[in-house]
Amino acid sequence: MVLIGKAETLLHLAKGDSSATGKQLLKLLLMVDEVFNPRNEEKDKVQKLQVKLRKNAFALIKKHKYKEAAACFLLYPSPSMVKSAASVLSQQYDNPMLSHLIMRIIEHRHLYQSFDESGVISGESGPSK
Repeated sequence: MVLIGKAETLLHLAKGDSSATGKQLLKLLLMVDEVFNPRNEEKDKVQKLQVKLRKNAFALIKKHKYKEAAACFLLYPSPSMVKSAASVLSQQYDNPMLSHLIMRIIEHRHLYQSFDESGVISGESGPSK
């Protein structure tokens, strides 16, 4: 869900899950939602979120929950976190194809987001006449 930009849907699903794991996921998602809220001006919270997500991901790796660890890394949209997620999936989960697929989805999502409604890459002028 995070990969395809449906983090809000995942948040709503986590709210309905009353299990211990669901509550932990909800807590993380609420924190991510708060930090990346456009009205939030606190840069310190962003740094703390990255550290907390890394700690959670490494705790999941110790429990051999590699897919969940990769998802934890992917909650924070930075190149180093994406690289960590890909590394976990490729090395620990032993699935380089899944790792490659995730990298391609993220690459495509960023390319797609850089286009405006007219089909022109944002920040560039249209074709010269």
